[in-house]
Amino acid sequence: MVKNQKGQMIIEAILILVIFLGASRLVANYFKDNELVKKLVRGPWTSLESMIETGRWYSDVEGARQFHPNYNNMHVSLEGDPAE
Repeated sequence: MVKNQKGQMIIEAILILVIFLGASRLVANYFKDNELVKKLVRGPWTSLESMIETGRWYSDVEGARQFHPNYNNMHVSLEGDPAE
């Protein structure tokens, strides 16, 4: 074994680390520039938001709100029923 081989493992580990960090930075910049995470989350979120707010699977939340029971016009008496 040659005496100059002692630090080879450390140098290789550093090179692999640099390559890994560089590749992950390229991928992160690609995701950021193309807004891929935003597209992945926003697509399903619109119908999920409608289900959470109105109880119906619609892609248009504003249009689905009209079907929620709270938007029905109901007659309410503030005095209550008369006591017998």
